[in-house]
Amino acid sequence: VKYTLNNKSDVDISVFSINGQKIMTLVNQYSIANSNNQSYDVSNLLNGVYLVRFSDGTNFYNRKFIVKK
Repeated sequence: VKYTLNNKSDVDISVFSINGQKIMTLVNQYSIANSNNQSYDVSNLLNGVYLVRFSDGTNFYNRKFIVKK
């Protein structure tokens, strides 16, 4: 997951099933303004389509990703 913050803010990055069920939280912390690039192990997820939701306290962004083993 790669993201850039222009201002200090509370960051929440979570993974949801396609049905909207929260599966896991990847990041939930106060972050300073900078670029971030973090890797996460999603090998415990079943094959399927998931959403990653990024929130910086003001904006929300969703990205779809597919797990295929």
